[in-house]
Order: sequence, then structure tokens, then C-alpha cells
Amino acid sequence: MIMKLTIRQFKLLQYINDFPDMTLDDYSRALEISIPTLKSDIKNMEDLLKKYKIILQVLGKNNLQICGKENLTHLLIDSKNRIEFSLDEQILLLLILSDDFIVLQDIADKLFVSKSKIEKLMPDLLKTYSNDLQSLRHYGIRCISPEAEKRALFAKLLSAYFKGIDLCREVEDFNTKHFPILDYISKDSVLIANNVIKIIQDNKDFSFTDESACQLFLCFLLMIDNYKKHKDKTVSSIFTNIIKELPNATIYLKVARDIATLLNLDKNYNEICYICYMLMSLRKQNVFDVDAIVNQMQDIIYKILENIEYRLSIDLSQDMELVKNLSLHIYATVLRKDMLKPANLDCQWNELGYQYPVSFEMAVIASSIIKEYYQYDVSRNEMIYLTLHFQVAIERLKTEEQKIRAIVICHYGMAAATLISTKINSLFGVIKIIGCYSMHDFLNLNKHDYDLILSTEKIEHSKIPVIYVSPAVRENELEQILKYINNKNVSNTLRLIIMESMVLNYKKAKNIDEILSSGIKALIDAKLVEPEYLNSVLEREKISPTDIGCFAVPHGNPNFVNKTKLLIICVDEGVQWNKSIVKYIFLFAVSKEDFNKNFTPLTIFYKKLMKLNLNLEKIDNTNDMIFKNNLLELLNI
Repeated sequence: MIMKLTIRQFKLLQYINDFPDMTLDDYSRALEISIPTLKSDIKNMEDLLKKYKIILQVLGKNNLQICGKENLTHLLIDSKNRIEFSLDEQILLLLILSDDFIVLQDIADKLFVSKSKIEKLMPDLLKTYSNDLQSLRHYGIRCISPEAEKRALFAKLLSAYFKGIDLCREVEDFNTKHFPILDYISKDSVLIANNVIKIIQDNKDFSFTDESACQLFLCFLLMIDNYKKHKDKTVSSIFTNIIKELPNATIYLKVARDIATLLNLDKNYNEICYICYMLMSLRKQNVFDVDAIVNQMQDIIYKILENIEYRLSIDLSQDMELVKNLSLHIYATVLRKDMLKPANLDCQWNELGYQYPVSFEMAVIASSIIKEYYQYDVSRNEMIYLTLHFQVAIERLKTEEQKIRAIVICHYGMAAATLISTKINSLFGVIKIIGCYSMHDFLNLNKHDYDLILSTEKIEHSKIPVIYVSPAVRENELEQILKYINNKNVSNTLRLIIMESMVLNYKKAKNIDEILSSGIKALIDAKLVEPEYLNSVLEREKISPTDIGCFAVPHGNPNFVNKTKLLIICVDEGVQWNKSIVKYIFLFAVSKEDFNKNFTPLTIFYKKLMKLNLNLEKIDNTNDMIFKNNLLELLNI
């Protein structure tokens, strides 16, 4: 029997992978659980960990010894489909799959739990999904989402458990391990949906990422099954109106008609346009109409790149690969908006914004331009995808000619695969990435002219060496590829910046504006920054807050910085930021000249800072010099 992991256990493994030097006290605070519960979770995972040659041993003073930490990424990748399908998710899925009201006792009976458990969860569910669920006294609860939203919600719930390799088997696995979905959806519908995906994957004009193929499959699965039971349950005309306005929809509309014919929906034009919309808006590996899209998007793309050059002094306008990839991504993002519900990115993805601060800053700039052009607020998830594209461009600047042939297999799409590729190329002069593939494309490769596979997904029975990596390409993953030495020059520069930093201590502060205004005033008085710098920092925080646990990393426009300076603000009682009580503020004011010349110290500083988090609270800040030395020791500089 395959061991399931609770979401908490999975998060614990992610914390251990990301912050291996933390103690049990740190992990318990981060997960908001007691240390005995934490120890119990570690004990319950022992058998699973042994299979991956990982041993977690609790030492004195609640320290944790990790043996086999280089295998943690492999375990996390394999364990995605082990994560339990929580009871609230089961309730929501049951309501989506049911045709009418269900009373609480029936929900409990169908899910084999007590009614009291359902009663405990239901208020939060009704609040979270207030637009999707309806509760009426004497009737029960039902799903009232419009058909398109219902399909999108269904896909969001299930997508984490699907890889897109063998969809029929993956449905069976989900049915066996998590929820009896085949009690509600027929196997015939599964086969039809699978055949539709095969037709789409055989299409030569465009191809989807594995993630998008899974989302298509799940939306089609619910659509097919519902239409067989209720011919009147179809989408509204909203998609028909959208498709009418798109000049390059012809090829997609033809494929949509073929799919609709296969599904006996050829007379339902609203559904044809819904299928067309799905085909056009989901992320792809490649598209036939790339030139038309690039031409259509050129105004906004060059506006974004102009703003990036002005704000950050980095000229990316000649990177045609970036122009193409940004055009395709933003086109699909704006078309998709909030009408589809992709699965939430896990914490490994969310921290990419902090791991690549310069690229994330570019994504923030791009997001503000997108809002200006399309009146659309870009989500945090989409900002992370934009960050990937910009980081690829930055890494591309450092790429050198390589020798060892390697391929990258990535479930998340070409942006993530290319980021891994260019990151590895820039760090290891002996490696040459010769291709990036989805799992579907990899399994259909005829030639095997490579020496190494770098994969985010489990690969069965490979004769070629496989190294498992994540999009963030963590330190322990790099150790698996090659031992390398940190750039001492960067460390020395960063050490000097920290030792010369300005440290300000406050007992308390009313709000963000007050503490930042007070701190930046000290920089203005020292003529290190111009008065306009304060407003640029405050405006930047409004777009995307920079708090991470007990610390924040605000920053502003380099154009208003006269001389690079690190400002550290310590607030004894903390100040409410976005989601956190922040006690330490690290404001790295980098001049335009330094930023343009070399921003590596900034990136290294943020990466090292990310590994500290809760350990920062242990630093003694009663003396500035002691504080700085302790910080250097914690940062390992």
C-alpha cells in the first residue's frame, strides 16, 4: 500500500529541503504545530524516507540531522501524488459531481466520515466558495457554478494528481487512492476525453505543456460526462463573443470543430467556442502563429522592455527569444485572465520571486504595464511565470559554449525548462543542454544522443543517468551535478556592504509607511538617496509586498540612489506588513551604476537571507557591530 502524505508532512519535507539548518523549534513555528506533533510526523514518514536513503534523526537541543539530503528533491517529486486529498477538497468535489442538493448526513455517508466533521468544515467552505456553493435550509447544499467555472474548479482540484503521461491510468489511481470518482464519471467518458487529448497532441500546429494537457483533459472529462447526462448543461455565449474578437482563431476553431464532432457537440456553437478558447489560452510548448502573435503584442512588449531599461538599466530589447516568449505568455495570460483556475503554485515556486529578485522586479514592472494596457491585475502566480522568462534572459547573458550533452524534462512548461537549462549552462562550463521536453515529447523521442537527463518528473527504467531537479535548481541539486566553489569576490563584496551598512533600531512602529519614511530619511540626510526614493519604495510595496516571515526586503528605483547602501531596520515589537509581523527590514539601495555593472551581490544576499528566516530572531541587535558579525555568520559569508 502506498503511503499517503498529509499536506503538513509534505510542507515539512519542503522546509527541510529549503532550510536544512533549522531546528525543530523553527520548523514547529513555521508549520504552527507542537514539537511532539512534528516528531510524530517525522516518525510516521520513516519507512518512506528509507526508500530514498534519507534518515532524519533528532539530536540534542532539538537539532535535526539529515542524512541523504541530496535525495530530498527526488522524494518531493515522487511524492506529489501521495499528498492526501483533504476532506474539504473531497466535499467540494462531491458537490461538483452531484446534480442536486445534498444534506450533510448524505455527504458524511458518501465520504465515510462523521457528520460532525462535515459540520466543522462547511462554514469555511461556504465562505471560501461563496460564488460556487448554495446552502438552503431543509434542502442541503449544492454547487451553483456556471458550467465553465465548474469545469475550471474541477480541473483545479484534480490537476495536482495528474502528470499527463497515461491519463486513463491516472484516473484509476486517483479513484483508488483519493476519491471514488468513477462512481460519478463513467469509464467511457474517461476514454473519450483521453482520445481527445491524443488528437490534440498529434496536431502539428501547436503543442501543450503537460500541465495544460492535464487541465484540458479534466475540463473535457467533466464536460463530456455532464453532457451525456444533461444535454442542457452547456456554457454560455461568453466564449462565442470572445472568439469573434480574435483575428487568429481560424486554425484553433477548426480543431475545436473536429473535437466537437467527436463529442457529438458539433451543433452547439457555444461549446465549440469554449473548446477553441481553451486551446488558445492555455500554455503551450510551441504554436504555429507565433509571428502573428509577436506582431500583435509588439507595442506592449517593447513598452515593458523600455520601462525595465529605464528602471533597472538592463537592456533586453535585442533578446528576440525573450520577445517571442513574453509575447506568447502575455497573449495567453490576458486571454485567459481569471476564467480558468490553474492549480496554486507550491511554496517552491512562490519563493522563486525571492530567489531571483531582479527578475521578479522585472515581472512587477511588466505587470503594471499589463494592467495599464488591459485593465487586468496580474496574479502572484502569473508574476512567478513572468519571473521565469526574465531570469532565462538574464542567464542567457552568461551562457558559454558547453561540452557534455544533456536534456531537460519539465512538467511545468518551456519557461521553467529553459530556466533550468540556462541556469545549469551558466554554472557548469562542461554541460551543454541540447533540448528541453515535456514528458510526452520525451517518451516519443527516437534519437537518444544525450549523456544526461535533468528531470522534474520521475522517469522509469532509464539507461541514461537521471538527476532530479526543481525549477529553483537548489544547492543540494547542484551538488548532484558537480561540486563548485562560490565566487569569493562576490562574497567579499557582500561582506564589505554588510559591515558598512546603516543599522537603525526602533522599539515599535505604527505601520509600514512610518518605519520606511523614518529609515529612508536617514539615507536622504546622508545624501545617499534622493527624496523621490521614498515614494518609489512605498509604491513598489503596494504592487507586491516583500515580507517573508519575520523580515522584509523593500527596494526602490535605482535612478534615485546616489551611492549603494544597505539599510537594516530592527523593530523590537515588530510591525504589521502584508501577512507577517516584521522585525527586520533589509533595504538594499543599489545605485543605477552598480546595478548596471553587477547585481550578483544583491541576488546572493537575497538567496542567503531566504535560508535564514526564523533564525534571524536569534540575532542579538543590542550592539550594531555584534549584530553585523552575527548576521555575517548566519549568512555564512
